[in-house]
Amino acid sequence: MAAFVKYNSFAVNLAAGNFTLTDAGSQIKVALSNTAGDVVPASHSALGTITQISYANCNLIAQQDTINVGVETPAGTWDVSGSDVIITATGAVAQFRYIILYDELTTTPVDALIGSWDYGSGVDLANGETFTINFGASMFTVT
Repeated sequence: MAAFVKYNSFAVNLAAGNFTLTDAGSQIKVALSNTAGDVVPASHSALGTITQISYANCNLIAQQDTINVGVETPAGTWDVSGSDVIITATGAVAQFRYIILYDELTTTPVDALIGSWDYGSGVDLANGETFTINFGASMFTVT
């Protein structure tokens, strides 16, 4: 997967206690965008400021929970892992390039942004095709 880029507001919100980053304290989800300005780290802090694609014809109608788990490492960092998200097309899906991670349970701001991944070019899905967002061993690490 492409390199993770955190939104600047994530560090501020984390320090303010707006994120829990554990399976019981957060509901980290993914959203999709095809707008380059949506992933500028200093420009956004909440999902409502992002131009999401239309989720018609895919299983991400209400975005997708990553079923995340946060674990402290021996190095004193916090690794946040999550289950891979599989997008399944039930018709032509709007092109997307950016995967955006946010916490649906935050209230200040509502649906606070965490970070994003840029796939480098637009992704098109036709009816019956799937796209897997593979987080690997860790979605991101808080250092």
